Amino acid sequence: MDPMMLPYFCGPEKLPAPLPTISAIEAATETLPSIHPPEYRHTVVVDQYFVVKYGTRMTENEGYALLHLEKHTDISAPRLYAMYREKEKLYLVMDRKPRRQLSELWPSLRDDEKSSISGQLHTIWDKIRSIPSPSTSFSNVTGGPPRHRWFQWLEPDSRIEGPFEKEDLNMALALRSWKNWGGNGRIGWMSEFFVRNLSRTLKNHRACLRTGIYSARIYWSGNFQRPAMGPGSYKSLLY
Repeated sequence: MDPMMLPYFCGPEKLPAPLPTISAIEAATETLPSIHPPEYRHTVVVDQYFVVKYGTRMTENEGYALLHLEKHTDISAPRLYAMYREKEKLYLVMDRKPRRQLSELWPSLRDDEKSSISGQLHTIWDKIRSIPSPSTSFSNVTGGPPRHRWFQWLEPDSRIEGPFEKEDLNMALALRSWKNWGGNGRIGWMSEFFVRNLSRTLKNHRACLRTGIYSARIYWSGNFQRPAMGPGSYKSLLY
């Protein structure tokens, strides 16, 4: 999808309530799990309607990815209500769904419940990977450089950062490794291994959408009372 000018706001008819103010967002105390240091990124619950991600290390690509998922799939991912910058922070305001963290519930689930949830997650991954690539390259969702530490360097270098046509991203991995070892005054065997083998092994693959989902960001929506539970009485959500 093409990048848009910020700020972004959905139509007012889609909002369940007025958007929270920045002061309300930053005063929120209920948080959701994150792998990022809190001084850089926060994920907070604001009243009964909103979940907000914000911080100095947030990227617009995350908001674009949510819009891309909403356009092309029916999976239970958050709906993006707003994306805007205030000073040095980016704010993503999303909908809040009733949910519990799947990793907390998993040990108490029956085998048939685990099987049903696993099947739902498998279907979700299949749907995500079947979404048409927004470009012919390996890139972020808007066609720009992929936002991943494997494709970042201390100073700008398009050979490492991309975006990449076909599998020249393999050489980007090799070059980054080579420069990393060289900066330490050493010759890395892994760099030579990448040069010899990546382009021969990882080739002729189509670009497909990937997400930053990890186990702590998978939630379960449904009836949480054990007697009423059974296959089909719950739904997997991605945050």
